[in-house]
Amino acid sequence: MRKSGTIILGGLAVFGATAASAAPPALVPLPASVIEQPGRGFDVPPAPRLRVAPHDDAARAAATALRDRLAATTRLRPVLVETAEGRAGDIAFASDPAAPGGGEGYTLAVADTGVTIRASAGAGLYYGGVTLWQLLTQQPGGTVHLATMTIADQPRFAWRGLMLDSARHMQSVAYVERFLDWMAVHKLNSFHWHLSDDQGWRIEIKGYPRLTSVGAWRAAVAPDTIAPDGKAVTRYGGFYTQEQIRAVVAYAAARHITIVPEIDLPGHSTALIAAYPKLGVRGFGPEPVASDWGLLPEVLNTDEATITTVENILSEVMALFPGRFIHLGGDEVDPTQWQASAETRARMASLGLKDAPALERWFIARLGRFLEAHGRRLIGWDEIQDGATGAGLDAQAAIMSWHDGDGAAKAVASGHDAVIAQAPLYYLDNRQKNTADEPPGWSDSITARMLYEHDPVPAGLSPNARRHVLGLQGQMWTERARREDWVTQLVWPRAAAIAEVGWSPPARDWAGFQSRMAVQRARYRLIGLDAGTEVATPPAPGPRRASIDLDFCTPGETAFILEAPPRAEGGTALVRVSPQHPCWLYRAADLDTARRLDVAAVKLAFNMRLGNAAPIARLAKPRTAAGEIDVHLDGRDGPLLVSLPLGGWPAGADRHALSAALPAGQGTHDLYFVLTGTDIDSRAKVRAAMIAVESVALQ
Repeated sequence: MRKSGTIILGGLAVFGATAASAAPPALVPLPASVIEQPGRGFDVPPAPRLRVAPHDDAARAAATALRDRLAATTRLRPVLVETAEGRAGDIAFASDPAAPGGGEGYTLAVADTGVTIRASAGAGLYYGGVTLWQLLTQQPGGTVHLATMTIADQPRFAWRGLMLDSARHMQSVAYVERFLDWMAVHKLNSFHWHLSDDQGWRIEIKGYPRLTSVGAWRAAVAPDTIAPDGKAVTRYGGFYTQEQIRAVVAYAAARHITIVPEIDLPGHSTALIAAYPKLGVRGFGPEPVASDWGLLPEVLNTDEATITTVENILSEVMALFPGRFIHLGGDEVDPTQWQASAETRARMASLGLKDAPALERWFIARLGRFLEAHGRRLIGWDEIQDGATGAGLDAQAAIMSWHDGDGAAKAVASGHDAVIAQAPLYYLDNRQKNTADEPPGWSDSITARMLYEHDPVPAGLSPNARRHVLGLQGQMWTERARREDWVTQLVWPRAAAIAEVGWSPPARDWAGFQSRMAVQRARYRLIGLDAGTEVATPPAPGPRRASIDLDFCTPGETAFILEAPPRAEGGTALVRVSPQHPCWLYRAADLDTARRLDVAAVKLAFNMRLGNAAPIARLAKPRTAAGEIDVHLDGRDGPLLVSLPLGGWPAGADRHALSAALPAGQGTHDLYFVLTGTDIDSRAKVRAAMIAVESVALQ
């Protein structure tokens, strides 16, 4: 027997005094307390007996989930038995109303004679089973031995979530269910499902069939013009039937995950208005379902007939999703159409509202009261609380804060619950690293360590205000992540860091987390989770550099890593683009030895908007009709080294090779590749393509 062992309390590991002490178990998220007990431990038999008492439905469900997971991922073949008679070697699940830790807490005790999991509710029993599965998969294959220990565990936050955007790019039902499986093994319990936006309506509403016959489909724009099987696509879209949604809701519930549907209103409504033009502001549109990303000007009108339609839609949504919260968006509303509409101005006057922001607050608050009357709670993005006075938000409304910590601090200080979801940190469409094997996305790098070491609770809150912080959530927007495998690589393993911050006590140990994640990655292979990689060695700069190895010329501008048209030799090509002022920076070019400059240029579909801003892309003044890529020394406006005219671009080609001789003896300089040409107006129905630098080579 060991007289001292390993203790993990409050998320911290304290090692025992003897050399025989075992390493702490590799569990993610880290439990609140793990105490290794004296004893020889428990050797798990090849066909362990999972015992539940008769009529203990919660225990049976948790044991069944563990049985199925072990059978699918290990050599163990558990047998579920319902009996009050225990015996040596049992793994027992038991509901216990007196068990500590709330509905999601549990205790897991490993003795020499077996394992017992106790909890006061089904969620706790399920999570106890997840922890036991992790204990049983720490070593691949072979005999499974568990050290004697007691785990007492419960979550730090009630809301531990991920958002999946199925509006911009839609995922299959099978993928959504796998996504829920992966959430479950990390004890994540809130799945925010973004089901409507300008680019598509993804939920069947029986009373309004045009939402899916019209609103679910948009004209395909590259790269959506090519399907995964290589076939040409002219129309992109799809939707989930109500039958499919009910199945997904049940699938999530079995894993103790609540689905929070989002119907984004009153902005981000182009697809809704395309389906039913009377819902838009009269005198504008209707526009087709958007193929553009960014901020669009379409907004719902606020007439009583429109509100009735929205309430009818929400009634069907509530019938499909039994969870307490319904997300109504409320973000990024462009007031231009409201301000220009005499009818809307008259509506504001009749309601005693001074401006468009006040009208938006009134609109959201009105729908919030409708939800409350049906036993539900409104949750929306930060903007729904801006200027909400008078007929403002009901006290039950919650804020999903995406702007910064100030939005959450404002919400909780005023008595509203808040979920921390701030950009860019919790936006998982920001790439993890700058390498060619990382999927496209925003150019910012957000690492697992950044997420792991961030405390989601805003500083300086009073104890009462802190109680209003429900938890945290990662957002997976899919404008650029059009493939399911890209979604997986961007979400995981960073979601594991979110899960641990949401579940475990606030103390952090990055080195310990990394060690445990090495084991967790082996589990990922067992469950078919092809996660991304967090760390990559930066490429050594050479004379030839791909677009992603270049830098942006103007720090702080909106910037992306985008998918370029496919190459003839196959593979995914990525390019770095700063659309507002297109320019690429090649640092420390040795011009003494180079005699020629080769640039591979590529055309991209320009489908980006910022509301009514025009032009969105401001190009340098051209000297020829087709424009150029001008190469300047040491600054955008530095001395011109060479100019590469674009007039010889082959008709119909996506790519063009440009080349120029270099003058000798120039020394070492930073090279700025500046795109010239005509500004691109994002509001135009027909737009020029955006030309980007795909690679640069000094020869």
